[in-house]
Amino acid sequence: MNKDQSDSDLLFRFCTGDRQALKEIYLSYYNAIFSFACRIVRSADEANDITSDTFIKLWKQHAGFKNLANIRSFLYLTCRNACFDHLRARQRHHASHQEIRYLSREEELWNDRERIEMEVLQEIGLLVEGLPPKCREVFMLIFFKRKKTREVAEQMGISLATVQEHKSIAIRKLRNALLRKDLLSFGNC
Repeated sequence: MNKDQSDSDLLFRFCTGDRQALKEIYLSYYNAIFSFACRIVRSADEANDITSDTFIKLWKQHAGFKNLANIRSFLYLTCRNACFDHLRARQRHHASHQEIRYLSREEELWNDRERIEMEVLQEIGLLVEGLPPKCREVFMLIFFKRKKTREVAEQMGISLATVQEHKSIAIRKLRNALLRKDLLSFGNC
């Protein structure tokens, strides 16, 4: 059997749901996709997770490919998009924690003035109360009860991504409200 027939047979078996064909494709492309992800996210653990997810997504769409080049393109595009999503999430997470650390430094933020401190804390309390219920609950659990994101997800019965999204929304709303009230300044931000 020549290479074209072999590729055609592999594609046919894969598109009809043959798990052995998936294994062959996995073995053919795993190292390249993993290396590609590593170059983008710069973490072997994260790259491994992204690569695995990429092959899961490929398998879920196994019936729709016309040739092996389409499969290769799908793997690279899916991996690239997942890497970029991961980097954006990591950047948002880091920025959120930086902002909260900044907010928690009372002496820097409130200039050690007791009256202003009380006013601002009261305002934050009101703003937190005005958050959407899920955002408020996530915010309170993470920043007041000091729970980890995973603990909050388990306690609330929601995904880690949903916890992160609620946390980001809460921080953004609080920051924007404080900036509008001229109670917080981030320079050029």
